[in-house]
Amino acid sequence: MIRLAKPSDVKQSVELGRQMYQQSIYSKYPWDDSKATAMAERYGKDSDKLFLVKEHDERIVGFLLANVGYHFYGPAKVAYEQLFYIHPIHRGGSTAVRMMKKLEHWARFQECDLICFGQSAEGVDDRWNKFCQNLGYSPVGTTFFKDL
Repeated sequence: MIRLAKPSDVKQSVELGRQMYQQSIYSKYPWDDSKATAMAERYGKDSDKLFLVKEHDERIVGFLLANVGYHFYGPAKVAYEQLFYIHPIHRGGSTAVRMMKKLEHWARFQECDLICFGQSAEGVDDRWNKFCQNLGYSPVGTTFFKDL
């Protein structure tokens, strides 16, 4: 079941977030449980934020976090996806599509003009690009990183 997160989901979501982090290009940097917990709690409370979870057998196996903001050049209201992760063994079904549809519904409810998101944690993945384009999204740029 995909639903809005409850305060009791924070611990499992942070654990899942740690798994995502360990599989990502960010894994060489320190992880901070308290920072991740504070973010999850904030996204679960604030009205301009969305925190969805995918529950399977009473376990959180996916999440999506988004927030509302304004584009830097004008009044366009934007729904920004911040984190989106589904545990690898739960991929391949309809969960990702259904979560994206719920994000779109929420963004319309928030009266946003557009949705903006990107994929960076796992590096370049053409499957993600195809998935997004199949949902009607257009690529608009590329993300670059450089360690300092």
